[in-house]
Amino acid sequence: MHVGRLYTCGDVFLAMDATLRASWLGHTDDVYDEVCELDEDVTSIPVGPGRAALIAIDGRPNDEGWIEVFTSGRGTVAFVFAAGQDYPAALPAALHHQHRDCPASDLISLDSGHLAVFSAAADGAGPYSSEFVPARPAPIPVAAAPMSPDPDPGILLQLEPGNYRFDVEPYVEPGNDLRFGRWTLTRTTSS
Repeated sequence: MHVGRLYTCGDVFLAMDATLRASWLGHTDDVYDEVCELDEDVTSIPVGPGRAALIAIDGRPNDEGWIEVFTSGRGTVAFVFAAGQDYPAALPAALHHQHRDCPASDLISLDSGHLAVFSAAADGAGPYSSEFVPARPAPIPVAAAPMSPDPDPGILLQLEPGNYRFDVEPYVEPGNDLRFGRWTLTRTTSS
């Protein structure tokens, strides 16, 4: 089910337990550039007493556009960055794609059951943070669509508490002019 979207101009997004938000000071501590310079095999970073997953596009298939957010029940979240002439076909192709030869998965704890997703350039809370909107079921977009003129909010998702495996495939090109990146959090155990 499509539940939201995040606009990126190459931004790195963080996905973490919402209770960790105040521990992230991307703007205040000016650490965003350091996050952007991490090796591509680094897929999560410590934040306070927990970890945040890194959703980082690498310029493929584009360097800007929408990261579409999907959930499956309350145990899986997929972030899809897609391109191609047939955008609506690229999204389900990304969701049905089987991971292959992925680097070792990171484990993200979601004890509160609330996942916060926002730009690493912002603080997680306070005057330099993003506004947050709750995830809401929405139709699957039929086009990538232009950027919104409004500031981009973060997204709050309610999921089952537990540990989530974070799998990353930053670029897949299955053919038929379909190209995408996919980042997936899958619940493995309860808290």
